[in-house]
Amino acid sequence: MKNIRGFTLIELSIVLLISGVVVAAALSLYTNYLRRAQIEKTYSNVFDANQLMQHAWDIEKRYFCPADPTLPPGDPNYGRERADCASAVAVGSCTGGASGV
Repeated sequence: MKNIRGFTLIELSIVLLISGVVVAAALSLYTNYLRRAQIEKTYSNVFDANQLMQHAWDIEKRYFCPADPTLPPGDPNYGRERADCASAVAVGSCTGGASGV
């Protein structure tokens, strides 16, 4: 029975400490990876929106109006451009208020 030995408490503590340091470093790297992926996705979405607005200007010579936020998802006009603002402001007709800027 003298040849059978287990690990000492100090050996187990060192292994646990090293494992904790490795997991903490990996978790930090993973958190940074997720943050970077979210930022890149946001940049991609902004770029896509910019491209769509440029496309709208090239074709229609105006920017599209936003959809009516009060319409429920089942409404036939949900997500479509509001008809009341499509021709509300003509190109070049904005005076900028009292100062005329």
